[in-house]
Amino acid sequence: MDTDHRRACVSRVPLFSGLDAQTLAQVADLATSRRFQRGERIQGPGDDAALLVVHRGRVRVTRLASSGAEHLLRILDGGDFLGETAVLTDAPPEHLATAMQDAEICRLATHDVRTLVSGNPALGLQLATTLVGRLQAAESRLAASSTTSVARRLADRLLQLSEEQGTYSITLPSTKRDLAAWLGTTPETLSRRLGSFQDTGLVRHLPDGRIVLLDHDGLENVPDKP
Repeated sequence: MDTDHRRACVSRVPLFSGLDAQTLAQVADLATSRRFQRGERIQGPGDDAALLVVHRGRVRVTRLASSGAEHLLRILDGGDFLGETAVLTDAPPEHLATAMQDAEICRLATHDVRTLVSGNPALGLQLATTLVGRLQAAESRLAASSTTSVARRLADRLLQLSEEQGTYSITLPSTKRDLAAWLGTTPETLSRRLGSFQDTGLVRHLPDGRIVLLDHDGLENVPDKP
């Protein structure tokens, strides 16, 4: 990957959006790039700590519980990044990142990112802010999984996707299995809830896999008790 290509990769990341052209060029010079095929392991336990930037494609980030169950942490798209904890703590990754589709990943070694942070305090603050935001989101999901119904969590997720995609005809960014893991439920329960939503006129399933939100107010008022 040439310098211009690497610069295009790192410039997609909101984390680096406030850097001047010279510093952005320094970041690009430090980055390495690699292409991954769908299903290929990108990073996992035992690997060296690094900041990973998704240039193209989609990445699934999971963690294995002591019981052996796999928990979905998040889905990364182009411009998203992973590894801010490693930069701040130098701890090796505990997650598993896998390409959900063919992907191109830019990698920055943690010591290089720390050097950049030392000369750009605002960059360090943005890293910390991102980490705090992700921790808060994880805590909110954990709290919701024990205090609200699966139907309520599903309705919230559908409404969120509608807002993000700017349409009532939404495309799920992951498989239903991943969505079930994200919601803290089983694929079977998710299918039943989606079927119930269609039966009651809240949504309609299209042959191409999209879901049309028919009753926005109805989804907002789905009961929140388990």
